[in-house]
Amino acid sequence: MAGFFGKMFGSQRSGGTEIYLVDDSEVFQELLLQQLNLMIDARISCFTFPAKLLEYSQQAQRLPDLVISDINMPEMNGFQLKRSAHKLWQVRVPFIFVTGLEEDEDESKDDDLLIISKPVNLDQLKAGLIRYLPPAQHHYLT
Repeated sequence: MAGFFGKMFGSQRSGGTEIYLVDDSEVFQELLLQQLNLMIDARISCFTFPAKLLEYSQQAQRLPDLVISDINMPEMNGFQLKRSAHKLWQVRVPFIFVTGLEEDEDESKDDDLLIISKPVNLDQLKAGLIRYLPPAQHHYLT
């Protein structure tokens, strides 16, 4: 469903797993979305701009279970998005970062930070989903 904020794909069940995917490359979004849809039953909302994700989340019925974000984007990078989201949401939603460049040294020292290089290694992505999503979703990942 295309709209002002982004596109939504996957299960439309309320109470199911909710994932936000943000990357300024729509081509990369489509590739990653195809892989995620093969791996997990989730509602995935896609955004090309971090600000749109934040705006959408303020009107959403619930917060995401996970955010998958590019690091290097115009206007706001992935680390800035994570800080802004946690401040806005007042809860720490896990982030998986994807990047085609070297990560920021200060940010990469965070023990709870998962950074996956592009092109995305599917085993690393699966490990991240298992690490951050509720155990009820793990049966999709085996």
